[in-house]
Amino acid sequence: KKGDASSQLGMSGSALDARNLSWNVQQGYNNKGSEVMGGASANYKGRHGEYHLGYNYSRDNRQVSVGTTGGLVIHPYGFSVTQPLGETMALVKAENAPDLKVANNDSLFTDSKGFAVVPYISPYRENSLTLNTDALNNATDLLNDTHVVIPTKGALTLAEFPTVNGFRVMLQLTGKKVPFGA
Repeated sequence: KKGDASSQLGMSGSALDARNLSWNVQQGYNNKGSEVMGGASANYKGRHGEYHLGYNYSRDNRQVSVGTTGGLVIHPYGFSVTQPLGETMALVKAENAPDLKVANNDSLFTDSKGFAVVPYISPYRENSLTLNTDALNNATDLLNDTHVVIPTKGALTLAEFPTVNGFRVMLQLTGKKVPFGA
C-alpha cells in the first residue's frame, strides 16, 4: 500500500478459579519507519484490594506502571481492609467465621475475625447477601446464611449473620427402656 499502514493484534483473558486475574497482551506494527509497539498488563482482584501491573513500549518509549486500589473501613467492631469502596456498602458480621465467600462477589471473603465489606450495593432496594458456608470449621455454625438489607444512600449497613461456636455430640442410648424423645 502507499502511505501509512498499521496493524495491531491483541489477546486478553482471565485466569484462576474465581476469574479474578485478568490479562491483556498487544503487539502493533506501523510501516512508516518500521515502528513496532506493544504492551502487556495484568489485573488481580484480591481480598484486600486490586493490583495492576503493566508494561508498554515503542521505538522511543518504555513505560512500566504499577498500582493498587482498596479501602479501609473503620467500624464499631474494629477495621476491615477491603476492595475499592462504593458509595453504599454493607458490613458483613459473622463473628468467628473466617474465610467465608460472599456470594456473587469475586474475591470477597470474611477476614480472620469474620467481617467483610460488600462495596457496591443498591440504596433503597432489597439487597440479599449470602455467605457460602462450605469453608466453615467444625466448631462454628451460621444460624442463617442469607441476610437482606435495605440501605439508605451513602450508608454502611450492618448485615449480621449470627454464629454459634461449640462442638456437636451425637449419643446413642441403649437399654431395654429408653424414654420417649431421648
